[in-house]
Amino acid sequence: MRLRAVLPALALAASAVLSMSSPASAVEPGAYQLVNASTGQCLTGEGGAHQLVRTGACDERGARWFLRDTPYGYEVRHAETGACLDQSILRIFPPRVATEPCDFHQSAWQLEQRDDGVMRLRLDRTDYCLTGPRDGALLLPCGDRDQEWFLRRL
Repeated sequence: MRLRAVLPALALAASAVLSMSSPASAVEPGAYQLVNASTGQCLTGEGGAHQLVRTGACDERGARWFLRDTPYGYEVRHAETGACLDQSILRIFPPRVATEPCDFHQSAWQLEQRDDGVMRLRLDRTDYCLTGPRDGALLLPCGDRDQEWFLRRL
């Protein structure tokens, strides 16, 4: 009898969790800015190998990224250099986000989109999401408000 009362509540809770982290609908390949939803600043960086990224003005040259779908997730390439957005090779915690050679680590991101279009970028095969605006972009456990982004098509 108790089980019958609990099952509907469990089903409702599970569906709420799934709706918050559904995969993004297909993103067309092309040039985008990654805009932090809480600050309006864009993800930017110089784009060289092992270069840390940060949030900054959206009119900076380094604020353009190419996205394309791959079998492992979305590849996010710096528009100026072609280097991929990835976990930095720096061995510090929390991990930093940098541009790295595209075959270096994982170089794939899962785009987890809400109904309002805001999304989180989760590094594939991890529970860490792209986090800004801090002292540079970080990878932190998913769930922080600073991990909310939207794509601006260029």
